[in-house]
Amino acid sequence: MEFSKATGGRRSFFPKEWSELLIVWRIEIENFENIGRLALELDPDLAVLPAPYGAAIVRAIGVVLGSEFLSEGAEKENRGAVIRAVAGAMREPCSVTVRITSAGVSRTATYCRVLPFPYFLDRIRQSAEEERLCRFVYDKNERFSDLLRRYRDAETFYPQGGFSKLTRGIGDTRNFRACLKEFIRESKAQIPPFKRSWRLGLEEDGTFRITDRDGAQVALNEKQDELFEYLCFLEVNSFWQEVESVRDFCHVRWPLFLSALPSAGEAYRNAALTLERQVILCEGKIERIENNL
Repeated sequence: MEFSKATGGRRSFFPKEWSELLIVWRIEIENFENIGRLALELDPDLAVLPAPYGAAIVRAIGVVLGSEFLSEGAEKENRGAVIRAVAGAMREPCSVTVRITSAGVSRTATYCRVLPFPYFLDRIRQSAEEERLCRFVYDKNERFSDLLRRYRDAETFYPQGGFSKLTRGIGDTRNFRACLKEFIRESKAQIPPFKRSWRLGLEEDGTFRITDRDGAQVALNEKQDELFEYLCFLEVNSFWQEVESVRDFCHVRWPLFLSALPSAGEAYRNAALTLERQVILCEGKIERIENNL
């Protein structure tokens, strides 16, 4: 078994039409952050958000999904905002309406009938760690390349009970440990797209490294390091998909939210698509917009 399809190797266990995918099909936003009125249809495979408004749209999606990580606390502000979305598992899209008022946040979810919003949340629930892994933003201090090493020795890298809480107990299971051990053991070095004479490998301790032909670790410039972390981000997501494919056949996979990586080229964006999840490309700059719904 080689590196996952994300970097050109391992195939996903289930074909896309069998898997439980969370798709955001449509979103309408009113009076949210610097967005006056905006309606978007999102492609179920690759959705590209309007560059100036991407960060606000992602936060609005976070409010719809009940994700504090994606919303970044936006539901505590933006009084008067209304967000309507069609989202949900691929086989059962749901219409969700969120209203932010001075009295708090009200949410309704509709399948074929109006249901309590917690039903929608229960259907799409993720662990805190999986939520964090659905979004790629390059941060030198938060290294995706170190995550499998941290998982492998959770007692050292996380406070007591911390890893269990982050993973909703999944990280404590034998299945998780067995999948991690197999993932590390069966990974093989690959050629990173940005330097064909180098090798991208996964060490026995769970650390991803870039080495030269002689096996020496190489120093990366900032752009190379960003792309390296991006490839590691996809690999860690591939690992989690293997865990969930064994643990829970009906587990819902959230979209991947990616910074635009404009200099990385189409190949890097297509690498995310091989994980067979909706990919949403976004950027951070926000300007005031007024569109007719």
